[in-house]
Amino acid sequence: MRKKTYLIISILFIIAVILTAIIYYYGYYTKPKNTYIKIIDNILDTKKNTYNTYKYKTNLNINFQEENAQINQDILNIINTSNFNLDTQINKTNKQIILNLETDYNNNDLLNIQTCTNVDKKETYIYLKDILNKYIKIDINDKMYIFLNSIMDENKLELFKNKLKDLVNSNNCSSNKEGKVTKNTIKIKTNDFIDALEILDENIKNNIDVSKYNEDEIEFNVYTTGLMKNKIQKIEITIENKNIKLCIENNTDNEKNNKYDSSLKLILQTDQIKQVTLNLSYDVEYNAKVEFVDTSNSTNIEGLTKDEQIIILDNFKKSNLYSLIKNIITK
Repeated sequence: MRKKTYLIISILFIIAVILTAIIYYYGYYTKPKNTYIKIIDNILDTKKNTYNTYKYKTNLNINFQEENAQINQDILNIINTSNFNLDTQINKTNKQIILNLETDYNNNDLLNIQTCTNVDKKETYIYLKDILNKYIKIDINDKMYIFLNSIMDENKLELFKNKLKDLVNSNNCSSNKEGKVTKNTIKIKTNDFIDALEILDENIKNNIDVSKYNEDEIEFNVYTTGLMKNKIQKIEITIENKNIKLCIENNTDNEKNNKYDSSLKLILQTDQIKQVTLNLSYDVEYNAKVEFVDTSNSTNIEGLTKDEQIIILDNFKKSNLYSLIKNIITK
C-alpha cells in the first residue's frame, strides 16, 4: 500500500513539475517582449552564418501598379508579365558571390546575366550571355564591398541582432489576439533602427539625411500562430509619416504545386507607387557545392575594343529585349 501511495505521489509530483515548466515556458515566451526577441533570434539565426557556402534558388514575378503613370504602360506590361529566376551562390571562404539571372517574357529568353563579385579584391564582373563571350569588369563603389563584408561576418550580424533586441522593451510592444492569429506589435524610433543598421553599413548616415526621421517611428506587426507563437504568417512594416508600408506574407501553405520549399508575397505601398507585389518562391541550401568563376578572360568596361563593341551591338540587335525596346520606341 505504501509503495502504491509513494508511486502515485511520485507520478503526481512529476506531472506537477512538467505542468509548472509548461506554464512558465508559455507565460514567459508568449509575453510581447519575449515573443519579439524570439522572432529576432529566428529571423537572424547567426548559427546559419557559420556555414561556408550558401545557395539560393529564387523564382520571382512582379506586379507593378503606379499611382501617377510616369512609367510607360508597355514597359509596365513587360515587367508584370516577365518571369525572373535568380540563382545566388555565396562562398565565404574565398569571399565570392555569384548571381545568375535568367529572365523570360512570353516563354522567350529576355535577359540572361551572370555577375561575379570578389569581395576582398573589390572586383565585380558581369557576363552577358549570347552578347559577349567574355567577362566585363565594372566599377562599384567601395561602400558596397564594405557592406557585403559586414553581412558575411557572423560577429557583426550577432552585434546587429543584439542591438535590435536591446530596442525591444515592455513599453514599446504589445500583443492582441485576432481569431487564431496573434498580432505582435512593436514601435521603434526610426533613428534608433538606423543606428542598428550602422553596424552592417557604416556609411548609412552619409547616404541619408537622418534629420528627416527625427519624429518618425517604424511600426512592426508580426502575425503568428501556434501555442508558442512560433509560426510567422505575416510581417507588416510601416513608417507612418512617410506613408510607406511593406507587407511580407508567408505564402508557402497556399502554394500546393510549388516546386520550391518556401514562398513569400511582398507588397510595397508608397505615395509614389500605388503598389508593387512580388511573388517570391525560393530554396536555400547550406554547405552546398558552388561553382567557381574564372574571370581571367575579362576586360574593363572602358577597355572594350571596337570589335568587341560591334559584337555586343550586333548580338544585342538579335535579342528579344532589343525587339521589345524597338517596338516601344517606334509606337
